[in-house]
Amino acid sequence: MVRAYLQDPPGWKERVGYGQRWMVGTFFSGFKRLFGEVVQAKRFERMVKEIELKVWVYNLMLGLALAPALAAAGS
Repeated sequence: MVRAYLQDPPGWKERVGYGQRWMVGTFFSGFKRLFGEVVQAKRFERMVKEIELKVWVYNLMLGLALAPALAAAGS
C-alpha cells in the first residue's frame, strides 16, 4: 500500500477514494445536530419512514440554503 502510494500519490488517492469520508462525516454531523441521534418510532417500518422524511427535509433545507449562492454563481 505504501509502495503504491509513493509510486503515484494522485492516482492512488483516486483509486482508493481517499478524502471522501469527510463528506459523509459532514452530512451525518449536521443531520444529527438538527434531528438528534434517536428516532421516535417503535416499529421498524415507521423508523425507516421517519428517517426517510428527515433526510428529505434535511436535503430540502440544504437546497434552500444553497439556492442564493447557486443563483449568484450562475449569473
